[in-house]
Amino acid sequence: ICAILAYLVAVRRREAGRRSWPIYWAGTALFALAMLSKPSVMTTAAMVGAIDLLFFRRRWKSVLAWITPWLILAAVCAAYARYIQPPSHNAAPMPLWARPLIVGHSLAFYLAKVCWPAKLGIDYGLSADTVMKSAAFWVAWIMPVTLLIAGGLYYRRAKVPLVALAIFMLGPFAMLG
Repeated sequence: ICAILAYLVAVRRREAGRRSWPIYWAGTALFALAMLSKPSVMTTAAMVGAIDLLFFRRRWKSVLAWITPWLILAAVCAAYARYIQPPSHNAAPMPLWARPLIVGHSLAFYLAKVCWPAKLGIDYGLSADTVMKSAAFWVAWIMPVTLLIAGGLYYRRAKVPLVALAIFMLGPFAMLG
């Protein structure tokens, strides 16, 4: 959270014509430290990019220039995490066409947990095999896609819900397979 805050403060200072680089690099260091404690934080680079693009409405080239160091750090973290924790070989291979449906199912599952936080646990037993065998596999993607389309349609009127939706969808992205 402090890394995100530092990034946003640096953007505001930059837009005001004030010196922003010390705060930006402090945020970058906080981002790197956060990834050392929890690698799933690597999606924060995409989250600040979404906030910057959708909320501050800066040009995508400027945003890309600002998040590139964060993306590089995230890529290094992802490569290291993959090296340290290789994928399980006893899991059935998942076809490429099924991956977007599994991601949609996961996002719908997490959205349901946000709306109705019952039966929370450490492991929900939702392996790719289990999800692909359920009937919800074919329809669960409809909920996040519908919310994304609705957020896009109402973006000019209210940009905060679309930014919140982007953060919600990007947050767990590293763990969605």
